[in-house]
Amino acid sequence: MAQIPQEIEEEIKRRVKFGMYPGISVALHDAFGDHFFNYGFRDTILRNVTTRHTLYQAGGISQVMTGLLLAVMAQEEELVLQEPVHSFYPDSIELINAKGESITLKHLATHTSGLPRYPWRGEVTGDSLFLNFGKKELLSFLASYKPLSIGKNFRYSELGFAVLGEALSQEYEKGFKNLLKDKVLVPLELQDMVASIDGGKAQRATGYSEHGAVKKNLYGIFTPALGLSASVNDLLQMGKTILRDSSKITKAVSLSIAPAVGIPGRQDAALGWLISEPGVLYQSGVTEGFRSFLAIDRKHARVVVIMCNSGRNDLSDLGLYLLKENQGTFISTKTETRGTKELEKFTGTYVNDGYQLEYSVTLEEGQLYADDLQERRALFYSGNDEFFTKKILQSLRFESDENGNIVGLIVRKDGNEWLYIKKDP
Repeated sequence: MAQIPQEIEEEIKRRVKFGMYPGISVALHDAFGDHFFNYGFRDTILRNVTTRHTLYQAGGISQVMTGLLLAVMAQEEELVLQEPVHSFYPDSIELINAKGESITLKHLATHTSGLPRYPWRGEVTGDSLFLNFGKKELLSFLASYKPLSIGKNFRYSELGFAVLGEALSQEYEKGFKNLLKDKVLVPLELQDMVASIDGGKAQRATGYSEHGAVKKNLYGIFTPALGLSASVNDLLQMGKTILRDSSKITKAVSLSIAPAVGIPGRQDAALGWLISEPGVLYQSGVTEGFRSFLAIDRKHARVVVIMCNSGRNDLSDLGLYLLKENQGTFISTKTETRGTKELEKFTGTYVNDGYQLEYSVTLEEGQLYADDLQERRALFYSGNDEFFTKKILQSLRFESDENGNIVGLIVRKDGNEWLYIKKDP
């Protein structure tokens, strides 16, 4: 019987040992059934272990649930997807461009509204910005915002889902979370998510950032975009519902996953979902103290969920490896030894002119170090001219020419790759 591959379990154990994740939970559904693997702690002080029912902050996966709520309300004829957003707001809110085109609910749910990612400029650090931006601030921002491109360009927007959540719940006295519970979570029997809203004895994980434990991640009006909590067990069950197309809200589920917007040169978008290729739905989440990955391959009847309580390190490489049925590669943190003389060939300066990036690789007392002008990190050899860094997970793969001379460097981090060329190879 297939299960979580041994190489993934071993890799997870190493990453937890190196402090990359305090705790992590994995769920996989395939032709052989459901499989779970949990490792580490949901709280490093109390040392409570992770389980498949541990609640992690879902980050961007919250948008999947908000999109499904929109689909349910559309199926119940409480609204239509093409309904202008301003009809849910006071008269001072127009959200109409110069051509008289309106932002619709569908635009918000597919990241094509033209709204910015956030209503403020600069980097998002912690949750203070979210806590200080409530309904009053939202209305003030929307009243002065003049959209330019509506329904044409994909522009990822957490603000759009905040606007959507407020629109859906504006006549529901018990608020967005309870509206979601009543119309989505209870019909789908997602018990852990229901417990998180009802305040029951949920196994909530503590989130950790590079500065330590995150006291609270409260997203207020941005909850529909970022702030829901979920377990891998619940998300796996939801994924199986999508595969089987059978639930109390089947028509709404089908509506929520149907491709709604084509994005030239990229993936398509459904209601809260991204579609990487035909039949493959995915979403991921990053908050200050958590990471999450959810993907569903409808063609091969496969669901993958991974969640951890660290906001620092990516886990999508593990998720993609499982989704592709153990094909492809993930960043390996398995260490191998290499002599000092063998390490010398990797030293030098590597540059990426396009992004004005630079890496300096030095050798000191038998240890390689990489300095990207922001931080100096020790490199650990994992084989085949590839190294990794601990705590902040990234891989550095050195490229050689036909004569074996090192000529370049590929840095892989957070699901992205950057190519660097060696100066004077």
